[in-house]
Amino acid sequence: MDNSYYGRYLRSILLCICLICLLQLPAAAQRYPFYNLNVENGLIQSQPRDMVQDKYGHLWIATLGGLSRYDGQSFVNYSVRDGLLSNNLNSISIDHQGIIWVGSNSGLSRFDGHKFRHYTISSENPTSNIIGQIRTDARHQLWFLAGNKLYQLVKDQPRPYRLPDTNAFVTSILPDGNQLWAASVGGLIYRLAGSRWDSLRMPPAANGLNHVVYKIFKDRRQRLWFAANTGLYTLDSGRVVLARARNQAMDMLPPLLSMTEDRSGALWLGTNNGVVRLADSIVQFFNKRSGLSDNPFFSMLNDAEGNVWMASDGQGVFRYSGTQFTVVDETTGLPSGQVMSIEADQGGRIFLGTYDAGLFAYEAGIVTPISLPLAAAPAITAMKYRNGSLWLGTRGAGLWKWNGKYFFSYLAENGKLPSNFIASIYKDNRNRLWVGCGNGVVMIDRDTFKRISTGNVSVLDFIQLEGDSILMATSAGLRLYAKGELFKFTTGSALDSAEPQCFTLKGKDLWTGTSDNGVIIYNLETGKSVVINRSNGMQSDFIYNLITDNAGNVWAGTGYGIHRISLNNQGQPSVFFYGKGHGMKGMESNHNAVLKMRDGSIWFGTTNGALHYRPETKLIDPQPTSIIMQSVKLVGDHAIDSNWYKSTDPWYHVPQGLRLPFKKNNISFTFHAISLGNNEQIRYRYRIEGLEVPWSDWSTTNTVTFSALPPGKYKFHVQSMAWGANQQPKELLYPFEIITPFHKTNWFRLLVLAACI
Repeated sequence: MDNSYYGRYLRSILLCICLICLLQLPAAAQRYPFYNLNVENGLIQSQPRDMVQDKYGHLWIATLGGLSRYDGQSFVNYSVRDGLLSNNLNSISIDHQGIIWVGSNSGLSRFDGHKFRHYTISSENPTSNIIGQIRTDARHQLWFLAGNKLYQLVKDQPRPYRLPDTNAFVTSILPDGNQLWAASVGGLIYRLAGSRWDSLRMPPAANGLNHVVYKIFKDRRQRLWFAANTGLYTLDSGRVVLARARNQAMDMLPPLLSMTEDRSGALWLGTNNGVVRLADSIVQFFNKRSGLSDNPFFSMLNDAEGNVWMASDGQGVFRYSGTQFTVVDETTGLPSGQVMSIEADQGGRIFLGTYDAGLFAYEAGIVTPISLPLAAAPAITAMKYRNGSLWLGTRGAGLWKWNGKYFFSYLAENGKLPSNFIASIYKDNRNRLWVGCGNGVVMIDRDTFKRISTGNVSVLDFIQLEGDSILMATSAGLRLYAKGELFKFTTGSALDSAEPQCFTLKGKDLWTGTSDNGVIIYNLETGKSVVINRSNGMQSDFIYNLITDNAGNVWAGTGYGIHRISLNNQGQPSVFFYGKGHGMKGMESNHNAVLKMRDGSIWFGTTNGALHYRPETKLIDPQPTSIIMQSVKLVGDHAIDSNWYKSTDPWYHVPQGLRLPFKKNNISFTFHAISLGNNEQIRYRYRIEGLEVPWSDWSTTNTVTFSALPPGKYKFHVQSMAWGANQQPKELLYPFEIITPFHKTNWFRLLVLAACI
């Protein structure tokens, strides 16, 4: 036994463990918005090995259980039943013609959308048929690894390509212009220029391990990188050197299996137990505690829209689209994810009131419980910080004040409250507290409690108007408290018939969130109003909370996702939706659970954790890569007769060159914009060239039917864009024809005329 070798190996393992622990510290206190797709979403198998994106925008995923194609909404899967040589796939690539190439443990396969064609390397040596990486060079030459030997496809036949060392065990290749790079076990890097090979040697690994390069990668700055089991290396002045980040050698990372570069220039490295992000020499580690996975990541991909995709062994694929939202939930130390209320003290310490676990403080990434003197933790429904004390409203346990040491209770039993069920707490500009209860209001001025009767209605929110006027959202509509009297507040708008829940005020515009009609904006001077609901951009009509950010946008926490709303100069709304596509788990917000911090960031409480929005960070906006026609159908027919079209497209088998008999003139189109990001923002409009009709309104509708089309030549136009994003729409054009019957043609008329003569 070589004790010196095992000593070096043990030291390297300990160094890796120490580094991983250090890297985990910044990420352990919050969860990042990684969006996961697995077999539950339709992925064919949970162990992806490689990924590639085609020109239409589809994401192709090679797994150990078959091949999947993802269009941003659903999966199409292929297995041996569909013609694959084997379900056990290792690699995938796309050539310049859009042909899909997949490598399995049984050989190489080619897929053109209609059928698979297979290439077996050796019928005598099964290991020679284990296909590794597949790459296409600038001259459209296909290169691949088979049995860890280098091959190219010549005249549709696999041909071995000899390296200087015929015994070289090749683990990674990269075509680079007119060159080809190949890495072999042991740290020898080969470069093919023309027909000549030369080689470079990697420096000895500090941990004494044998180099195995799993990925050769070239970034947008034309730097060449080598991701290996021994760390990250780069090409510098014709030498392979160990990469460094802030003078820290990058040989203390876990084994690196894959690599990509995002839109900002940051490098993403898939390791055998998580992902490392290297940006401006800052190393950040993501794993299960930060919302990702502790499993190996065999493939990384940056798509055409800028999303980063990560293929995890056993948990499907993850997508990262930016970090505007981070999350505090059960995975980061909060015992309950149901965050009912949020507040902060003057020092920026966050207080989180939960539904079933009580009160918690969150500061510097640490969650700390604060125990109320009760046998069971009540639901904390509202909070407000005033004069160094935190006031808490509960569901059934009354009102409480905490001064940092002691709790003081205020209950209906001692005459302080009309009810122990607290719905809201508001602080006006005179530092008075307004407490909305199940059947009334209490105004607290210094230490004086004044009860205001509202009848048997709940008070859900308050907003201060001019002077001392306080507007209340109640279960019976709007009420105005002014000069010691309570009045019904009417507007002559949709607000009068809505069920108000929450407010925010922008100048003279009163924004009201309702439980049945979205957001209603009412101008207190002009009396004009605007309704924003599911008909014009919202994903839900149930609004739990509203808040205005420092840029003048209004944010709405709703029954389905969070919405950012702005108005243009004409008063037209623009709505941007944040949901599952942005990594949100808690899609439903909670009443009163919203807070704007001094730095402009915003906290939202949801049914699955507290979200923290930072406006200075960037998010990848959805930008459709293309629009595809998914189907063309005749109403009432199971299929279109093959005699009526020339061919079908390879991926969706939609008829091309369609010419229909005049009686087959009821036609239905289904189309889809390929966006791998948040496709819930996608909107469409359409028109038919050949009919005197304008463009349709923008909507989410992606199926349209035209009935009784007259004979003629048509062009069906579809445009798509992400709602609320500043981008040019993508367009699809589909030509077709309804054949004019012979008895309506000019030839027929001439024949009739000739017969009459």
